Amino acid sequence: YHDKTESIGDVIEALPHWLDIKTVQFNITEEEQDAMRQLLNTSNLADRDFVHETPFTRHEGGVLVTKVLWPNANHLLKKSLCAAKAAYNQFVNYDFVIFTTLPWTMEQVEDLGRVVAPAKLIVATEGPTLEEHLASMKSDELKFLKERCINEHNPKNITWFHKCTEPGFNGGMNTLAYCWQAEFRAAHLWTHPALKDYKYMIWLDADAVCSKTWDKDPIDAMVKNNLTIMFTEFKGRTGSEELRTKMLKTYGKAPICYNAIQNDTYTSKQICDTEKVNFRQFGGFFHVTNLDVFRAERHQKFLKEFVGDYKFSRKWDDQLAVTIVPSMEDISRVWRLRSHDFKLMVNHHNEYDGVKQERVGMAKTNAWWREMIERNWTAGRLLCKYCFRQ
Repeated sequence: YHDKTESIGDVIEALPHWLDIKTVQFNITEEEQDAMRQLLNTSNLADRDFVHETPFTRHEGGVLVTKVLWPNANHLLKKSLCAAKAAYNQFVNYDFVIFTTLPWTMEQVEDLGRVVAPAKLIVATEGPTLEEHLASMKSDELKFLKERCINEHNPKNITWFHKCTEPGFNGGMNTLAYCWQAEFRAAHLWTHPALKDYKYMIWLDADAVCSKTWDKDPIDAMVKNNLTIMFTEFKGRTGSEELRTKMLKTYGKAPICYNAIQNDTYTSKQICDTEKVNFRQFGGFFHVTNLDVFRAERHQKFLKEFVGDYKFSRKWDDQLAVTIVPSMEDISRVWRLRSHDFKLMVNHHNEYDGVKQERVGMAKTNAWWREMIERNWTAGRLLCKYCFRQ
């Protein structure tokens, strides 16, 4: 690889005016080369075997993706992306795409790019500025948003950090930025220009951290089995009758009202004209997704109706979106990771792979890494030792 840095936001025609894409790709350092040599000679057989003869096949169109609000999240990303590199990407070298609400400087992109090297890093703005969002809203929509967000604790000028209520939603108060990320991940992610060259996406939340070298390749499984999605566990459920209306309007048939795992196989029920909707959602922090499925016209029609015109809503979020679309396809193409022996051990919210019974036991990531992970995981210790000192 050659060291290279480029900004392509202004040279691609027919792209939205707000789009800024910065791309960097670096060689690995001499120190990392030395770490790889150490891995070849390690007494940890699992690490050594993976370095000697990788079991993974690189497929065209693979990508690892996440999203943050701003460059201040760089310290989280360094931990998450470096651990993903040590666990998996050192063998397949897929690009990393980071979506951001607020723009990054090239220096900030380069700083993170050195962590994921030799993979390519792409940092892309995901949509218009907040001011442009607000300017595009109708007067009654803006009035409603101010009623949700402005009170004695919040100033009159709405910012991404305002905490807003949402009538009819029991999720409490959420920042405007958090509401927007739910809408972006539900509806806008799939057709974003930064993902146009990719088909198979590993979505990894910025605070999700791998803890071991993976022994199975999820993208390879997606390709060989023509899957639509691989998910961790169910997280939450919906009983909203509005969902029935949205699905009837776009798909033209009775909506899914029930889903479950039975004998390690995903199942759902679609003949639901009169039954109450009681639908479980796939966890959103980690999933492996066929982007082309979500880009299909009928699913795009649904996703636009799904988020609707209600700007900055938390109710219709990404977890439900990534559940509905694959469930409207052949459900044999939906896999739960653990049902197919994918034990990736990704730490998120004090659980491994979203399994409630597999508690991490330590809430602080740096302490967890130092006391439970680095001494047992040679690749993580050698490749990511600086990332967990911040």
